[in-house]
Amino acid sequence: MNSEKDSYKQIFKTTSIFGGLQVFNILISVLKSKIIAVLLGPAGLGVISIFNSTSAVIASCTNFGINVSAVKSIASSGQVEGKNHQSTIIAVTKKMIWFSGIFGLLVTVVLSPWLSKISFGNTSYTFSFALLGLSLLALQISSGQNAILQGLRQVKLIALSSLTGAFIGLVLSVPLYVFFGAEGIVPALVATSMAAVLTSWYFLKKVEIPVIKVNSTTVKKEGKTIIKLGFLISLTSIFPAIGAYVVRLFIANVGNIEDVGLFTSGFAIIGTYVGMVFSAISTDYYPSLAEVANDNIKCTEKVNQQILVSILILVPILTILLVFINLGIVILYSVSFLGTVKMIQWASLGIFFQAFSFCIAYLFLAKGHSKLFFWNELIPNFYILILNCLSYYTWGLEGMGISFLIGYFFYFIQVYFVAKIKYCFKFDLNTLKICSSQLLILITTFILTYYSVSEFKYIIGVLLIISSIFISINILEKRIGFILMIKKRMKN
Repeated sequence: MNSEKDSYKQIFKTTSIFGGLQVFNILISVLKSKIIAVLLGPAGLGVISIFNSTSAVIASCTNFGINVSAVKSIASSGQVEGKNHQSTIIAVTKKMIWFSGIFGLLVTVVLSPWLSKISFGNTSYTFSFALLGLSLLALQISSGQNAILQGLRQVKLIALSSLTGAFIGLVLSVPLYVFFGAEGIVPALVATSMAAVLTSWYFLKKVEIPVIKVNSTTVKKEGKTIIKLGFLISLTSIFPAIGAYVVRLFIANVGNIEDVGLFTSGFAIIGTYVGMVFSAISTDYYPSLAEVANDNIKCTEKVNQQILVSILILVPILTILLVFINLGIVILYSVSFLGTVKMIQWASLGIFFQAFSFCIAYLFLAKGHSKLFFWNELIPNFYILILNCLSYYTWGLEGMGISFLIGYFFYFIQVYFVAKIKYCFKFDLNTLKICSSQLLILITTFILTYYSVSEFKYIIGVLLIISSIFISINILEKRIGFILMIKKRMKN
């Protein structure tokens, strides 16, 4: 029982570390988003979105999944083969991320005329895409450095790196938007990514890692395992990246570039406020799951624990988001972005199923079953892309939220049955009961805010928020002694 309590405490501790620092990240994001929205408007955000989605496609094609597969290799090597071997894996990883980053830069420069033509219908953005290659190089190096920290379970350092990088990126990029407007978009993206490299390098240096020189033979030998898992992971990331790119081009052609900006800003709001939970899932949960990957019973316990803590934190955030979404959009962006409200409302329901899905899907990665992970991720990319295009064509921006909900509901059903058949995974009955009560509150809040135009909805909405928070605190108190933990932290 004590080990279970300790496990819940570790999950909550990780999430709370990110949650506390995420407050500052949110403030930075709010300020940056507000400045961009005022200076560039929805159209400017649409252009930024196209550049980012293009970069994501190239990154997924050239990073070989090292930033994910290296986490498992580093985490498991420390547990099984000792610190010396772990240091060797880290040294190999550093060389591999530089290679993949330079490769991505060269690919971007060579393809820049074509990228400009396919993205904007002309070659006037050729130099901008070539310059974007520097951003790609920097981001791949920083993601690799963070992967090393993640494999070493340095949760706090990753969070501090993210916060510091975001702040420096804000300081460097905002003047470029102020003085150069839309012309400053790509230089700002490069400046932000360079800040991420420097901060991740700085915090990685704080960890005592024995310096080991590795020759080409060692790189080939140890890198083979990382590439074997990473290659299929990179393939799985290519399809969602391409899907995101195609969706944005579809919206720009069927609708307009302003809708691309509205679509991007709407999901950015969701990502900002629920990001701390998914950061915890990918940062600490994945390597901790990899450590017990050979025991199906322990894996099942960890997945259920992560799901429960994630939902207990997520649903109160989502109910607050639903009740105060109009005010939030005006604060974050401006009145001209209110067209995203209904899309965000539908997507908020989808986040619930996304949390379940992600917690289960990491099981395939932790066990090193890259082929299973590949097919599990490939199939939903096709039906989600079709859903996105059909939904936007039929219902406009609201349809993108509906598509998000339907897509992740089907994905949740899919990963559950795969995990059940392959690893005998099953839900803990108490976890299901608690999560169902939170889902009921979330659906009720959605119906209230979606259909009611009366100011009275805020009174009921606040009561629903309080109910969700009460359930979460009550459960956390029983599992980890939540109130005592908070009191100790306040004293410290």
